[in-house]
Amino acid sequence: MSVARLAWFNRISDPRFGGTYMTLLNTLSHISIHWSTSIAIFMIDVLTFKECSLDYKNNCSTSNLSNTCKSNGGSCIVNVDGYYMESAMCILFGIGWYYIFKRKLINVQAKSSSHWMVNVKNNKVMKNETTGYKMVENL
Repeated sequence: MSVARLAWFNRISDPRFGGTYMTLLNTLSHISIHWSTSIAIFMIDVLTFKECSLDYKNNCSTSNLSNTCKSNGGSCIVNVDGYYMESAMCILFGIGWYYIFKRKLINVQAKSSSHWMVNVKNNKVMKNETTGYKMVENL
């Protein structure tokens, strides 16, 4: 997936700006990957449901409740593992997202490389001796 993403960035990057445009796209891509991964790892604990083997009212959701269960001679039993629940939710979300945005993705993929180029206007520049350069008019 990384090679495909970089190939697409290479396709849409404007060569007049060197690697700056590609670096920006790659940076935004990495930020989005890492924050979503952090949230996914956090959500595994939230979606995991446990209970104490001796006291069914104790759900072992905090470290204090877990220590109470262990000090009474019990153990925390996992009823629902958050990994499997999160996997199912992410698969369903991904399938739904794909069908909602399928046309837009095909439209973005079909655009020519000129669509992604940065528009730069040529300006006539005159040198002002006191302040430096000044824009005069657009050509």
